[in-house]
Amino acid sequence: MTENKNTGGEKIREPLKPDRGRRRRLYITAFVHSLLLLTATLWLLEMNTTYGDEKFLMQWSSVIKKMLFKIDNKPSKSELLFVNTSYDNMLIDKLDDDGFIIGNQAIVDREKLTRLFEISGRYPDKERYILCDIYFKDPSPFDAGLNRAMMNAGKIIIPFHTADSGTAEMPLPGVNRGLVDYNIIGGSFLKYSLIQGDSIPGLPLKMYQDISGADFKRKVLLSSMNGKLSFNTVIIDFKVRPFDIIEGKSPDPYPFVNLGEFLSLPDTVIAETMKNRIVLIGDLRERDMHQTYIGSMPGIMILLNIYLMLKNSENIIHPLFLLILFVSYFLISVDVFSVKNISDRKFVKKIAVTRTGKFFVKFLGYVFYLSAVSVLIYMFYDIHINILLIAIYLKFTDSVLMKLRGGKEKEYSGGWRKTLYNFKNYFLKLIGS
Repeated sequence: MTENKNTGGEKIREPLKPDRGRRRRLYITAFVHSLLLLTATLWLLEMNTTYGDEKFLMQWSSVIKKMLFKIDNKPSKSELLFVNTSYDNMLIDKLDDDGFIIGNQAIVDREKLTRLFEISGRYPDKERYILCDIYFKDPSPFDAGLNRAMMNAGKIIIPFHTADSGTAEMPLPGVNRGLVDYNIIGGSFLKYSLIQGDSIPGLPLKMYQDISGADFKRKVLLSSMNGKLSFNTVIIDFKVRPFDIIEGKSPDPYPFVNLGEFLSLPDTVIAETMKNRIVLIGDLRERDMHQTYIGSMPGIMILLNIYLMLKNSENIIHPLFLLILFVSYFLISVDVFSVKNISDRKFVKKIAVTRTGKFFVKFLGYVFYLSAVSVLIYMFYDIHINILLIAIYLKFTDSVLMKLRGGKEKEYSGGWRKTLYNFKNYFLKLIGS
């Protein structure tokens, strides 16, 4: 309301006439823009890549959820059995490209593996599932017997790879198998495509289909699992980690045994130990180690964690997830397309009173907002959203609009490389203090 004085000195109130049309256009623009951002986010999540320092955000999201809030949905200790093959090896001939012997090489002892699978076949168990993460590329004298034992061992799966030419390399014919090829992003294992190429299921998906009978269909933007919208490419949430199988580090480690020690037990004890479990056979200590955003991890443990994501339906796109993301984008879109500078808003002024608040408002802006949204979504749905490209886009759009309006850029926007650098250094200082 405004106040004017008439000739008699009395105050006359005149109603303000807000531009409702402008506000309506602002909200419509923000609505459409939010839908575009939502579509772009889903597309980025399907891309088998990440950008910039998003790995750092993944690390901190995991720390906040698992260590600060103690939310760590691990499988039961009775569900898994880890069998380590690191110290059970045998020598075979090493051949050159022309087939001549040039020495020898160490491989997993296939005679011991044959015996373990024979025991599994003699004591059948419909609930047992064996994941043998060993690539049988080089032939050995025991392969014929090993192949027969695997065929009769019950539910089992082994890995295969594709050559540079794209053809599948599949030793031990007839044994159930799944593809284990993946991309290295920034020197680490970050994302995994459940179906690779047009129709080749990765090993974790094939394993989940074997156990649950799930139906998975690959589509252009969004796939489907059991009739529900699903991501095909997932950022792995590592529920089971290396310390979980180390006595002395974990207060309640998962069952772990070395292959040779395991085979020293009576056959009936071995069969009973494997009963009703997922038996994970592979190199858990020495050679098959891969870098992830939480550190070095055995390859078979990575495959297990992808399977657990599928089991917990963490690849499913929930309506509430889409709603949270849409509302978050709508709020930030209103600010981007509004003529009002965010630094003039009351709640921002309250935040900027403290030294830490000034840091977040001045240096982080969109990055902090999107990071908070990403952490929130990860807390509930174990999904990391790609924030860097969205933040750069918002920064660019905000700058262009401000220039067109003849004003200066909003105070909280800045160079995004510098912003990410400041964000990272700020938390490193917090850790060190």
